[in-house]
Amino acid sequence: MELDGAIAVVTGGTGAIGRSVIALLEQRGARAVAWDLFAESGSGDVITCDVGSVESVEEAMDRTVAEYGVPTVLVTVAAVSGGISPLATSANEQEWERVFTAPETWDRVMRTNVVGVANCMRSFARRVSVTGSSGAILNISSMSSGPVAEPGLAAYSASKAALNQLTRVAAAELGPLGIRVNAVGPGMMATPMGGANRPDSVATKNSDARPADFASSAVRYVPIEQRHGTGEDIAQAVVALLQTDWVTGQIVFADGGLTLRSPVTT
Repeated sequence: MELDGAIAVVTGGTGAIGRSVIALLEQRGARAVAWDLFAESGSGDVITCDVGSVESVEEAMDRTVAEYGVPTVLVTVAAVSGGISPLATSANEQEWERVFTAPETWDRVMRTNVVGVANCMRSFARRVSVTGSSGAILNISSMSSGPVAEPGLAAYSASKAALNQLTRVAAAELGPLGIRVNAVGPGMMATPMGGANRPDSVATKNSDARPADFASSAVRYVPIEQRHGTGEDIAQAVVALLQTDWVTGQIVFADGGLTLRSPVTT
């Protein structure tokens, strides 16, 4: 796919990964428009959007088409973690209530990370199919979606596992329309949602705990350079998949090799 001159929508575009994706897309000649729930009034190519709302997504898409043209690239970065809390703990009843992920948190995580992506893909595909152009969608997943079972992230991990399958189904459905759909799963990231900002430990059903200084400990298991990933690392994987015309329905983990041997499971 040729990115030069393409119109690209990047949800969660003001975050660390989103900004890096936009910067690289623009280096390749694309016009990138950020959709973000926290867009500031008067910002440049930023449109306020709550991806979990069909109405908000349609409004953002209508504005994008009116101001920039029909997008042929969609990158869905917007996501929430829901915080870190175990499904179960050996603590007393009061502790169970304190640490357990509330039902409303599960709803918010699923609405943003799964339904939100579906909303965006549907709106994008409808616009692209009308023009007869081809298009490409890239969803941001996570190493927690399958290769790693990380204690304390049940809601987030379940949402990203669902996103992977949503990506595959969308690839099968949208392929005949000329739209490819893939996903990139970041590893341990030096971002607010990544490992560099996670607490040292979390209680689990078996009273296991993350090792002290979890982020530094995890870096030891990264074969490439033994460091956290950056937004630029993920952006490179995103753009590579966007430009590869014969690949669809694939989940690629950009983790420096962390999931080859993760400290979460060893």
